[in-house]
Amino acid sequence: MYNRLSRSLFLCISIIPSLVSGRKWRDSGTGTIVFEEAWTIPELAFQTGNTTTGQSGTNADLIANLLDIHNQRFQAMNKNNIDFMILSCAEPCIQGISDPVAAANMAVTVNNRLASDIANNTERFGGFASLAMHNATTAALELKRAVKDLGFLGALLNDYQQAGPDGQTLLYYDQPEYDVFWQMVTDLNVPIYFHPRNNIPAIINFEYAHAPFLIGPAQEFAVTLSTHILGLCTNGVFDRFPKLQIIIGHLGERISSDLLRIDTQLLKQIQQGIPMKKNVTTYFHENIFETTSGNFATDLLKFHIGQIGLDRIMYSIDYPFSSFSPAYSFQPPKMHGLVFHFLVLFVLSPYVSGRKWRDSGIGTIVFEEAWTTPELVFQINNMTTGESGTNADLVANLLDIHNQRFQAMNENNIDFMILSCAQPCIQGISDPVDAANMAVMVNNQLASDISNNTERFGGFAALAMHNATTAALELKRAVQDLGFFGALLNDYQQAGSDGETLLFYDQPEYDVFWQMVTELNVPVYFHPRTNIRAILNFEYEHAPFLIGPAQEFAATLSTHILGLCTNGVFDRFPKLQIIVGHLGERISSDLLRIDTQLLRQIQRGLPMKKNVTTYYHENIFETASGNFATDLLKFHIGQIGLNRIMYSIDYPFVDIPPATAWVNSLNTVLNERDLLSLKRELAIKILRLND
Repeated sequence: MYNRLSRSLFLCISIIPSLVSGRKWRDSGTGTIVFEEAWTIPELAFQTGNTTTGQSGTNADLIANLLDIHNQRFQAMNKNNIDFMILSCAEPCIQGISDPVAAANMAVTVNNRLASDIANNTERFGGFASLAMHNATTAALELKRAVKDLGFLGALLNDYQQAGPDGQTLLYYDQPEYDVFWQMVTDLNVPIYFHPRNNIPAIINFEYAHAPFLIGPAQEFAVTLSTHILGLCTNGVFDRFPKLQIIIGHLGERISSDLLRIDTQLLKQIQQGIPMKKNVTTYFHENIFETTSGNFATDLLKFHIGQIGLDRIMYSIDYPFSSFSPAYSFQPPKMHGLVFHFLVLFVLSPYVSGRKWRDSGIGTIVFEEAWTTPELVFQINNMTTGESGTNADLVANLLDIHNQRFQAMNENNIDFMILSCAQPCIQGISDPVDAANMAVMVNNQLASDISNNTERFGGFAALAMHNATTAALELKRAVQDLGFFGALLNDYQQAGSDGETLLFYDQPEYDVFWQMVTELNVPVYFHPRTNIRAILNFEYEHAPFLIGPAQEFAATLSTHILGLCTNGVFDRFPKLQIIVGHLGERISSDLLRIDTQLLRQIQRGLPMKKNVTTYYHENIFETASGNFATDLLKFHIGQIGLNRIMYSIDYPFVDIPPATAWVNSLNTVLNERDLLSLKRELAIKILRLND
């Protein structure tokens, strides 16, 4: 399979044939072809100073390997049966140069140098052009020169282009002013490889200061680049240029693992004027290829073959950040005695003893189900509406408990529903006093609203997370006095006078909160939220239809969850149980790559003691809320086990009847016992409904 995979660049697609006609290259008939392989020049070696090193060795080793072509690299190619390698400039390269003139000049220098360096062995080496993307016409002309005069096979762009005098203007290539560039790409009939890059400091300070080990390939790369790729889709680039072919590495930067949810959420945006004419799945079948570079996860590859087809997937390495013969001996530890350990976690909780609830024996239990109060309705104004209807319908459904919601529960065989405050709720209130007061009010209101039917409804507490002790005490009150089942946190807490300080709960000052969670023995549900305006301006202004569940939610919340892992929260609180919706916010689709990349950080002081896969087996559950992708569910069952996955709906952002139809359809996939586990039995254990 891998041999077919590796050669598909030349044999399966029409990306390069016009360019390789007449080209002499070493075609052994069995060797591989690789083309996300980094190289640099001495003038840009300084950019590598903060780069994660390769499989082993120091930063000096990495720079030496980047500068080398014909020595160690070439020797390794021969030893590992690589017929042909396409080189490109290591990130951020030209995309990290803000001045347009300096960037354009450096692009010419880089391309000329690469052409010169491989001139004596073009049978084994080719090049992807580096381009300054400040001006589309300049980029188009340099691409044309690189292809026609230098014999390059396309271009590699390291995500967005920095610009502006302070380097904080980000240029994305999904805007109409770049059409002249995409026209040149299609005229030349060459592919564009999109490669990730480290973000500018302003973004890193917002999103990764709390979890710096996630900077780079473990998390940041996929989160940032996937937004750019989806921007090309949502802004109609592939509709305007239907023959355009782009390539993305690392098995699709998590996009192709989550196509059903992305497509479903973007479909809702049609009435709001989204310009794309097809869905993202179609673009993956027609315009987007992916490679395995640096993500050698066999199960994920097989899953993606089922999602987009082997004819859209190619082999690459990501040298020297991955070695030619990667010793991927690192495996998640065997979970001996998992069932016993699982049962021990769910000890009797005195706070819900004697609880009565409607237990039909077959009905579902759902618990990512939103509700709000009139005082917080203003937060809903800019939200994506539910499956159908207007924003007014959404608000009405959020405020309602005992009418339309309750009727739908009865009609769709839902035994029990846990309600929680719709995002951003308290996490969107920057003032700590206001937030703490609002949390008390929201919890009291929810307890009051469901008090006449606690057999069918329960609550997750809303918490102000400015101060860990305040949050811990309110959680204790909500659980012990109000009978709540835990808490739901809408990602990070806004703080500061301007609302632009972001508080993440993976820092040591939150240990007092996590201690209370474990003492109460209740779960904490992490739910995504819409970002603050500063982040939206940086990352989504170019592609506003990606704000929300299609991309933003998974991109942002997954960083927070991985921050809990990398900062050792689960090591300090090994009995802690958290829940993540939407089939894991893409983390559990990419565990091998995440684990592999974080393993490299141990020598840099990474505080986590286990790998993320292990935390998924011991501390993290996921629900299928709003992500009813059967193939993805089956894949995740293979990755983390059905005993870590539960059903939920995400009402009213998702309608109840189609969710019910989906979970009932799983009787063709799961046996009766496993389906009951997904629909209710595991939730009963976590929530201790029968204790």
